[in-house]
Amino acid sequence: MARTKKIYGFIPASNEPNGHACMHIWRLPRGSNTLLLAAWSLTLTAVLAVSLTACGMVSNEPADVIPEENPAGMENSENSNGAAEDSSGGVPAKTAVDEKIEKGEDIMYITVGDTAMTMKLADNASAEAFRGLAASGPFTVEMKEYGGFELVGALGERLPAADEQILAEPGDVMLYQGNSVTIFYGTNSWSYTRLGKIENMDQKKLMEIFGDGDVTVTFSLEE
Repeated sequence: MARTKKIYGFIPASNEPNGHACMHIWRLPRGSNTLLLAAWSLTLTAVLAVSLTACGMVSNEPADVIPEENPAGMENSENSNGAAEDSSGGVPAKTAVDEKIEKGEDIMYITVGDTAMTMKLADNASAEAFRGLAASGPFTVEMKEYGGFELVGALGERLPAADEQILAEPGDVMLYQGNSVTIFYGTNSWSYTRLGKIENMDQKKLMEIFGDGDVTVTFSLEE
């Protein structure tokens, strides 16, 4: 029997889909000359290339991953900030004052001692800003008698004004110089911005309430 020379070909495990190496064995007759060995080497190279394909190549592309639509333990922003708070009482209930402001109701209340009066607000930015002063609760103004026909009190801040020459009458409430409120129980012609008018009060009644010197007046959105 002719003696042969073994030539081994080894396919690395990194090229295998399951991590197993492939080994191929080729036999050459002993005594083969250099030319023959070179030919075998070329043949071996070609066979190894085919073997790499035969043994399988590992794909480096990751498999598609389908993300979870709503991972466990995560809440959407609507539940954490909206309906959940409503159902659990997290959002404070609206007060009657809040509802009045939202509806844009044109009524305020004026209180002097035990007497409460209703003031119908004018339809302008000044009256809206004046009503806004009572949004967080009633506020009081120390008012001083002036001229025998009005009370004047500083607001402590400036409101938008649109002054014009007006003949003020009993019950009129005016913004004076943008930072003072004036309540009339008599008449006077001057440059004012109208804030509103006290309802259901004649001059006699107004003089009884406001015509006896300085007065502390409370303005509010609730009686």
